[in-house]
Amino acid sequence: GRNLYSSVQFKMLGNNSSCVNPGDTSWVTSASILVLGMIPGLALFEAGFLRRKNMVSTITQVISAIFALSILWFLFGFSFTFGDTVGGFIGNPTNHPFLIDIAWDDCVKHAPNIPGVTFALFMLMFAVITPVLQTGAFAGRFKFKAYLLYVILWEITVYYPLAHWIWGQGWLSPESGIFFEMGVGVLDFAGGIVIHVSAGISSIVSVLVLGKRLPDIYAESDLAIATVGAAFLWTGWFGFNAGSSLTSSGLTSVAIVNTQLASAVSGFIWLLFSMRKKPSLVYLINGSIAGLAGITPASGFVTPQSAFIIAIFLGVSSYFLFEIIEHSALDDALCVTVVHGYTGLAGALSIGFASSTKVNPNGIDGWINGNAGLVLVQLMGIFFALMWAGLWTFLILKFLSLFMDIRVSPSTEKLGLDIDEHGERVCDFVRDEYEHIN
Repeated sequence: GRNLYSSVQFKMLGNNSSCVNPGDTSWVTSASILVLGMIPGLALFEAGFLRRKNMVSTITQVISAIFALSILWFLFGFSFTFGDTVGGFIGNPTNHPFLIDIAWDDCVKHAPNIPGVTFALFMLMFAVITPVLQTGAFAGRFKFKAYLLYVILWEITVYYPLAHWIWGQGWLSPESGIFFEMGVGVLDFAGGIVIHVSAGISSIVSVLVLGKRLPDIYAESDLAIATVGAAFLWTGWFGFNAGSSLTSSGLTSVAIVNTQLASAVSGFIWLLFSMRKKPSLVYLINGSIAGLAGITPASGFVTPQSAFIIAIFLGVSSYFLFEIIEHSALDDALCVTVVHGYTGLAGALSIGFASSTKVNPNGIDGWINGNAGLVLVQLMGIFFALMWAGLWTFLILKFLSLFMDIRVSPSTEKLGLDIDEHGERVCDFVRDEYEHIN
């Protein structure tokens, strides 16, 4: 996006270690570790809300993706995303395979104040967490081998192109001049479109292709584990959003304030609505995550005052949409569609209204600052992301189904994926149920 990933005003730096700012490097390195902590936090968050018989399965899906997608990023993912653009569509895979020529003592054009390897590390975390957001939607249904192939193919066909289009000087970015005029393009500070919109629409498609879960009276969960996971997510999100400034500066501070404000406002709104019956920890946690996801794309483009208004809208609208989805035929287990997909979309659109170059000089002013056209630009970016991610998700799942069963058998689903797929369990189940099915 047109944050400090933007390079329109920077030339590729040569072998000059003086470009490296120690403060910026320390912050972005720390932010990378914070974002890494979000991923096992996501596993705990989901496992705590899901049926206990699928907790091991959910955690294994998330953790295994860290390993597989980290390897992909090293091999060619960074090149596909941030290599020299090939027609605005994808990065040149021959630029930096195996991170060749990405220095630890020199900068790159996308991050002019930190070592290239630090930038690659930070963006790796985004590449890893994006597809695993979907695990909360199709939980309890996906065969593990099929899942692992799915996230690898999804990463290559969906994430790398989208990230390149918006962050890597691709055809939707303000630096390309391919689709929009030079200096005009889609803004996404920390991944509302690239991450949350793409994961949200893919969650809908994957749930529709895999089908609904079987009815189950054993719907145990552990809210304490879910809360611990939410705490990891909440803490890590400061690295997620504020780290995207790629500096340790006033912009970093604004992103941190906006992140905390959105989480608090949205979470409190969900709590107030839940108190029409009884105050709900489930709603409190989900409301907070909805606020965090929603402010992500705008966190480095809007003032705290605008962030407050955006958070109110996010909290109210996401709550009621959550209620609608929960009572609909769409079996999105953890309502990823709303908590991540819808909020990321709404937050990305809010940039078109509230973006301010006073907050981020590398941004573009929005409607309230005299540039109504940015709303249309953001809408187009959202539309293309929805179409691209949705189409490829459907094609990948249908392709895999030609060669393997992608959904577990009814008996495995009834027993739980922990026992049948992994041979491990978090707690003891009723042994006679296991013996009866087998």
